[in-house]
Amino acid sequence: SPAPEPRDIIWTSLRINIAERQSRILFVRVAFIFLLLFWGVFTSFVGAITSTEALANAVPTLKQLFDANPVLVSYVDQLA
Repeated sequence: SPAPEPRDIIWTSLRINIAERQSRILFVRVAFIFLLLFWGVFTSFVGAITSTEALANAVPTLKQLFDANPVLVSYVDQLA
């Protein structure tokens, strides 16, 4: 079912004081910044280890395959 209209909600029944509201807002902002930074560091690390150069150095067979098929390198770069 769809959410109720704002005018249908009895706002006084929620009983959230200003301090609790402010602390919730602060918590959400801190959590968002933490997750944003964590996700950025994580994806940068994964991107670095899955680059075609790193994969070719780790697996010699891939280096030969990448040297023989330069178009494959561009596809792998797009996937990583």
